[in-house]
Amino acid sequence: MKNLFRNVIIILIFIVCLILTSCFNETKNWKDEDASYIGSEDFKEDIDEVSDDVYEKANDSKKYASKEEEIWKYCMDRWEYYDELEGGYSGDKYTEEVFDDAGEKFGISDSEAERIWDKVDKAKLGIN
Repeated sequence: MKNLFRNVIIILIFIVCLILTSCFNETKNWKDEDASYIGSEDFKEDIDEVSDDVYEKANDSKKYASKEEEIWKYCMDRWEYYDELEGGYSGDKYTEEVFDDAGEKFGISDSEAERIWDKVDKAKLGIN
């Protein structure tokens, strides 16, 4: 479920990126349609930029505690760490490690870390 939700979010972010670039007439060449763009550092930077924009513009319901947001942020930072470790976007390869890391850091189970991340992420995106 967590992998499916994260993949759906990533796909939606990518689609939003495509729509935004075409709507603002700033269509990129997408690296000459080179398939190696996917997974590259440029791809990660583009996804991060769109992701940041989506989170900024989303209707954040704030239906979570500050500690829950801290756990969510820690998880997001861990995914970024693993992406850097891989030299680009690593997908869901490290999702289990992310929640294990968060559980260990905050003294909760990995399933509780996942539940909190999911709750905050949905709230930040305005998904209830």
